[in-house]
Amino acid sequence: MNKMYFPLFIMAYMVMTTLLQAQEPVKVSGDIVDDNNEQAIAFANVALLSYPDSVLVEGTISNMDGAFSMNANPNHEYLLRISYLGYKTHFQSISPIEHSPLKLSKIKLKSSVINLQEATVIADRQKAKSSVDKTSYFISKSIVSSSSDGIDVLKNIPGVQLDLQRNISLEGSRNIKLLVNGVERNKEFVSQLNPNMIDHVDIVSMPGSRYDADITGVINIVLKKNHENGISGQVHLEIPTTSKLIFIFPNYSLNITRNKWNIYTSYNGELSYFDIKEITEQQLKSDHGNETIHSTNYIRQKKWSHVFHYGADFIANDHHQFSLYGMINPYSYEHDGSVNYEAELSQRKEQWRAMKDDDDNNLLAYHSLYYKYSRTNSSIDCDINLNTLDGRSITHLNSIEDDNKTSTNSFSYPRERLMSVQLNYTQKVGERWNLGVGVKSSYQHMWDGRIEDFDYKNQVNASYISFNYSSEHFQARAGVRVEHADSEFSSLMNHTNLSWLPSFDIQKSIGKSSKLKLNYRRWLWRPGIHQKNPAIRINSPYFQESGNPNLAPYFTNDAMVEYARQKVNYFAARLFYRQSTDVISNLYFVDESSVLQKTIENAGTKYQYGVQLLNSLKLTKMLSLNSFVKMYEITTSPNQSSRNYGVDRKNWFVFATSFSLTAQIKDDLVASFNLEYSSPQTEIQDNYYDEPLYFLSLDKSYKKWKFGIISALPFDKYFLYDSNDISGDSFDRTYKGYVNTMLVPIWFKVSFQFNKGKNKKVRRNHEPQISRARKGF
Repeated sequence: MNKMYFPLFIMAYMVMTTLLQAQEPVKVSGDIVDDNNEQAIAFANVALLSYPDSVLVEGTISNMDGAFSMNANPNHEYLLRISYLGYKTHFQSISPIEHSPLKLSKIKLKSSVINLQEATVIADRQKAKSSVDKTSYFISKSIVSSSSDGIDVLKNIPGVQLDLQRNISLEGSRNIKLLVNGVERNKEFVSQLNPNMIDHVDIVSMPGSRYDADITGVINIVLKKNHENGISGQVHLEIPTTSKLIFIFPNYSLNITRNKWNIYTSYNGELSYFDIKEITEQQLKSDHGNETIHSTNYIRQKKWSHVFHYGADFIANDHHQFSLYGMINPYSYEHDGSVNYEAELSQRKEQWRAMKDDDDNNLLAYHSLYYKYSRTNSSIDCDINLNTLDGRSITHLNSIEDDNKTSTNSFSYPRERLMSVQLNYTQKVGERWNLGVGVKSSYQHMWDGRIEDFDYKNQVNASYISFNYSSEHFQARAGVRVEHADSEFSSLMNHTNLSWLPSFDIQKSIGKSSKLKLNYRRWLWRPGIHQKNPAIRINSPYFQESGNPNLAPYFTNDAMVEYARQKVNYFAARLFYRQSTDVISNLYFVDESSVLQKTIENAGTKYQYGVQLLNSLKLTKMLSLNSFVKMYEITTSPNQSSRNYGVDRKNWFVFATSFSLTAQIKDDLVASFNLEYSSPQTEIQDNYYDEPLYFLSLDKSYKKWKFGIISALPFDKYFLYDSNDISGDSFDRTYKGYVNTMLVPIWFKVSFQFNKGKNKKVRRNHEPQISRARKGF
């Protein structure tokens, strides 16, 4: 080669190499979330513009997880533009890109108010989304149209069950925590929420170390974000068609927002009056032969509850928030009527008839002070609260037999004080890690005003630490909660235990729309005042029950594997395993006087394993289906104490399901059908069962008004709400409880919603979860 051309060749080679290198694309990726709740935003428009002339280089949209990626040339400056309806357009400059993939920090879009003259919906909203620690179900228009309040919304969420008295269960368990915007609430507060306020509902089936150790699940209702001053609220009434069957839940709510202040008050009522028929058949086995005791009781159940909420929120700025909250709840739960017993004993026959009269009055109160300090990558919050319960329950059984005019009375004056202080701290560590730590101290004092020997005190100090890791296709969470409990019973017995409660969750994305998840958690459950109270409750001359102050907590290990597929529709399948040791369970025995005694013990070990299926589907343009199916095997292994009562090992198969079907007939007219069913279930000694429960409703909206008609229960005059079978070495007992209904029970509901301006997002505090004795329906 000629020497004069050699330098030109070198220069040409260097230019060609540089140009070729410039053509090798560099991957730019990131995640788009809502600034309010950090939920992923799907289908956001992403544009990469050249700088400074803003010419479009490449464009794309975010996927279901809010993630996006594009290719760009290195050594250039760009402007990233992200837009989505209902959010402010986001601009971000990108410095010259090196020869390596660029992962941007999490991009948070701020919501904006847009007034539209006319809007056309092109695609359906995603039904649900699975993440490492929860499943989020998004509230559709049909759910809002068919719901009068927040409780009605929950009955459309897969895995959530709602009975006739609006008691909430999650996957068969009532030992759950209700949250609104991440802060603890109860069903009374949820019932006065306007359905239009709810954006989505998060379901946590395996709560992490942040939550109390005795919680089996969490339901978090996330509200839409509003910032403007104003007055808003609603009034909801229900009207029965007969005085024989009354289930009404009136409520009102009022929010007044002014600048940095939000003042609120609300009321929830629960009134139920109806007739119950109870049938009991008891077979006693003795050396003298078999003895039979039969009873038929006709009871009028009278239950009323009035819950008054009040409080104020002060949001000083983006960093400081203060909240004061209070609740007062007077309530009563009475059974009045006739009690009839016929006994064929070995030596004699007896007939015992009496009039039953309950006198029950209780006052539950709660107060809380809450403070939160938040920064861009960290936050700290403190919650101080006090629960009080003062109750008085007296049962009079007055015999009406001419030759045996005796009276039997039982008394219970439960008292409870529960004080707690909780402190939580979260910190973002790098781009992918989050750290959470916290401490909680609670003091519980339970006693009975008529029993000097029952005085129970319990001090629990807890701390936790958790780590969260998140990348585009992989998420993980791990933590441990440590609880030290020190209990004292009447200054005679002290018990101390230290519990280590680990948990972890792992989720891996499979393709664009499928996810595989593994969860594990160890938790414990502590008995409540009604289980520990040794006061004897006399139900008849042949049946008595009492609590056990020596009960210890029981521990459970939960494990679950889940496969979820999510596009517009959502489907999840789970395999689960549960092992519970020292299970707290009712045990029965017959004493020397032929009286059946019911007590409660740490009775043995219980195993459960099976499969769960969850669906949230849009079947047609009009029809939507949300369903939950659970099939599992139960194995019980009684301990020596239970075997002394004649309890044997059992294997039991259970099938349970719940679903809601919604039909959007017109924009302002919607029909819905809900079903809940479970096959018979078993505990250590007894088996129990209730009939399927149906709800049919039709709702019509007119401006700010909503009108509805509801029918519930199977179409029969009697609804079996509780059936209990018990067997022991010396007895067999069957109990059935029926609600006396109409063939087609119907009641009406009407709601009125008002607002002037919009209220701020309210972050309110904890509410009490004090246990009550199981009684009637």
